[in-house]
Amino acid sequence: MLVCRLLARSHGLWAILAIAGLLFCVGCSPGGYSGPVGTVTGTVTLNGEPVPAGCTVTFISDDGHAASGKVGPGGSYQLSAGAEGNNVPAATYKVSITPPGKADASEADYDKMMEAESAGEASQEETQPAEEVIPAKYQTTGTSGLSFEVKAGSNTIDVPLE
Repeated sequence: MLVCRLLARSHGLWAILAIAGLLFCVGCSPGGYSGPVGTVTGTVTLNGEPVPAGCTVTFISDDGHAASGKVGPGGSYQLSAGAEGNNVPAATYKVSITPPGKADASEADYDKMMEAESAGEASQEETQPAEEVIPAKYQTTGTSGLSFEVKAGSNTIDVPLE
């Protein structure tokens, strides 16, 4: 009885319980991007020849979406957008290509690299590969000059480098 009287008198407690319940329900809803998405495959070539397997293709949009993929045999790649899987948000993306081994970094290093790339910055270390497999200008979105639009549905985006 005492508990019922206290609950009846304190409307603030009911408000707190209602807010907590609402936050719980919102926390249970699926998150992530809910707009139009597309899948992206293609081929990366340098002077008409496929780039080596193991290179990394990175797409970064102005509104913060990012996707990347490893180049396979024949210069082919398929993008993945992390938790979104192969579903890449439809947007215009700046693109960079890094040589094999360059993108094989720790998660913290990768996050730092992605932040620098989205800001159009790169350290000297990031732009000077041990061997010139991919020209330095293509290794950062700020200098590559590469820009492609991902549309809803299936996209084939070939990336020719010169």
